[in-house]
Amino acid sequence: GDRLRAWAFDYMHSDIFGGEANVTALVSPTTGVTAPAISEAAMQTGESNNPLVMNLTKFIFLGNFLGLPSLSVPAGADDNGLPVGFLLTGNHWSEASLLKIGNTLESELLASTDAGAQAPKPPCYID
Repeated sequence: GDRLRAWAFDYMHSDIFGGEANVTALVSPTTGVTAPAISEAAMQTGESNNPLVMNLTKFIFLGNFLGLPSLSVPAGADDNGLPVGFLLTGNHWSEASLLKIGNTLESELLASTDAGAQAPKPPCYID
């Protein structure tokens, strides 16, 4: 585990965020699938569905594994009205850049499409 993490850490710093590539942020979907329906049984007793969890979290793994900052940006809603977004992952100590990029993308996305209208705010939210 530690050797893999060291290799991945070095690769991200030297080849992706540094060197000729000089990437500011990686962009991916926030989750691998849209939000699944929650069954009545799961509402009462909880649910353990490892394949679903792996699918939901496959894009956030890199940030968690290497301690990289990430930011999920709302990108509208799916056909069922459930929210979808994309994930920005940056180099260590790049939180300010990610917030600037995320703010700009969210503002532009909502201004240029009806994505904001498709995703109403839930009854309880923090604005």
